[in-house]
Amino acid sequence: MGCPDGLYQRKLLLARRNKLTRKQSLGMTIDRENKLWIAHWDGWAVRRWDPETGICLQEIKLPCARVTSVCWGGDNLDDLYVTTARRGLSDKELKQQPHAGGKRKRGDR
Repeated sequence: MGCPDGLYQRKLLLARRNKLTRKQSLGMTIDRENKLWIAHWDGWAVRRWDPETGICLQEIKLPCARVTSVCWGGDNLDDLYVTTARRGLSDKELKQQPHAGGKRKRGDR
């Protein structure tokens, strides 16, 4: 699926100017409705954004702080895959976040 003219640039601008969460935006993907999904490092979540308005439309909270990437997969591209990192976490944080450094799948968009 391609982006309409200028949509890609607006999505990058939204990601760079994300003032709502104050978290670093890492991996991104676009869904069928041309909405932007962003993995937020130290944000404990993946969020879906409207690139036209800059409004956060949905948040999926995760049991890991360092969310690194997000993409669609599965036979119908309706499974959301999310990866996380362990890098820089203390032993205490690793005990609190046993799934850090792994991948998670969420179905049914």
